[in-house]
Amino acid sequence: MKRLFVIVGLVAVLTLGAWLLLSGGGRPGDERAVDSLRTLPYVTWTEVSEEDLLKNGVVTWDQERASEGVNLFSVDSAPGALLLDMAGNRILELEDRRDEPGNWKLIEPAGPDTFTVLDTDGVIFGLDARSRISWTREGEFFHHDFHVDEEDNVWAIERIVMKVPAIANVRKVWNDHIVKLSPEGERLLVMASSDLILTDPVVEEIQQNQELPPLDLEVDAFHTNTIWTFAEDVVRDGETVFHAGHVMVCWRNMDTIAVIDPETETVVWHWGAGELDRPHHPTLLD
Repeated sequence: MKRLFVIVGLVAVLTLGAWLLLSGGGRPGDERAVDSLRTLPYVTWTEVSEEDLLKNGVVTWDQERASEGVNLFSVDSAPGALLLDMAGNRILELEDRRDEPGNWKLIEPAGPDTFTVLDTDGVIFGLDARSRISWTREGEFFHHDFHVDEEDNVWAIERIVMKVPAIANVRKVWNDHIVKLSPEGERLLVMASSDLILTDPVVEEIQQNQELPPLDLEVDAFHTNTIWTFAEDVVRDGETVFHAGHVMVCWRNMDTIAVIDPETETVVWHWGAGELDRPHHPTLLD
């Protein structure tokens, strides 16, 4: 099993063009400031020094090394998002105009002037640049992550609490389903993680060797925290190892990263068990 394709760990991937100083240390051109961002741990907040408490906006901008473009910014403790230029000027403000707004956990562009949003209540929906909702999936529970592919389809993670005797005889299981939604929010494909692991004997054994929680708790067998699709074939040393359309997921509670072929609904590659400890956000190396 080859191991050179992913970087994993408790790392938040930063796409901000401006270098934000989290502790007041570092100046433009200071490699230590850049390195501290590259190794930012999996956190939702961090302490700020007193001298930085009153600062706001872009506090550092190394124009020679920062990426060009705009930044889409949101926090999971409030509804809405901002589109900002590199100087921190507001280009667009997106609002949650539902009758009962929810805090936005994740937002991604999903085509010209459209966006997909996942809120902290597990609702996923689409809206346009005028904050008009075009579709929504309510009454379902999506979590952690989603990915918009090259055709603007949305790949998301839906948690369904159900009995899976192969995993737990009595208790219910949080069975993560990989769901493909059309640009209009219609279901196109659903793959249950409990079915996918059966397509590879080694992956099935990894799950079976899990230590289950106390008897009064439901079983979070997978805790899928990442989903991503390949836009093109991945070739290494003249060999095609992944095909365009393959889906990568991270099953945190199995310490496993897996690549799935959605046409055959099978696991075609996996790695991590015995090497990783509760991984998050794998990504493809160049």
